[in-house]
Amino acid sequence: QVMDLPILTGRPLTNVDDQAVGLVSAALADSIAPGGSPLGRILEIEDESGSQRHIEIVGVVADNRTGPVLEGTRPDPVVYVTLPRTFSGPFTLRIRTRSAESVAAVSADLRGMVRAVDPRLPWLTLLRGEETYLSDNPALRYVALSIGGLGLLALILAATGLYAVMSYVVRLRRREIGLRMAIGANPRQILNMMVWQALPLVLIGGGIGLALAIPLAFGLRAVFIGPISPLDPAAFLPPFAVLLVAGFLASALPARRASATQPTNTLREE
Repeated sequence: QVMDLPILTGRPLTNVDDQAVGLVSAALADSIAPGGSPLGRILEIEDESGSQRHIEIVGVVADNRTGPVLEGTRPDPVVYVTLPRTFSGPFTLRIRTRSAESVAAVSADLRGMVRAVDPRLPWLTLLRGEETYLSDNPALRYVALSIGGLGLLALILAATGLYAVMSYVVRLRRREIGLRMAIGANPRQILNMMVWQALPLVLIGGGIGLALAIPLAFGLRAVFIGPISPLDPAAFLPPFAVLLVAGFLASALPARRASATQPTNTLREE
């Protein structure tokens, strides 16, 4: 009820049910009774202590995402049973609020409720729904951070290489710049000329990069997290903007330095 999951078949759990009956998710029901009904079947599971338990299936619940779901796979199978009267160990309490309140707004009330039940219970953390998917899977978070770090390093290397190449190309044209200034060109004209000649090269290179990145993004989606859109503009536009800025600076700064010197000194350079 808290997760708003519908009962597909059978009945829900009641206050009089004990640990001998339970509900299963649709994914688990399909594996227990493919094409049939699992109602009335006995499910044997092993609890945290290693002892065997037998649970009669009295209902089937819709699948619920309890963590990150890979593309093309179903959520993990889940068994729902009543809360035992006594148990030990850590647990997670899921709560549905009446409105989209912030975590800070409900934190004080929840802490008071927990203290009222048992002041000895330690309080670890309070997270909203989507945040729990990553917090429950540190391996996935590590992979995401690793890929993000490698992507940032690749962007820095690409921007540095672009700046170095474009700057070198502009420096090779210092004699041309000096000659143009000797026959009457002003520094602004030189700067505009170099920038507008370099900009198409940067746009062509960025376009080729985007054309190659989009299929790669779809490939990563197939083996990584399904909810992430492979065409998310936030993943493509910032790196493209960084490369544009690097190309602009790489062409503008050397051209500005070359146009600031005397044309005669530039023409004398070997």
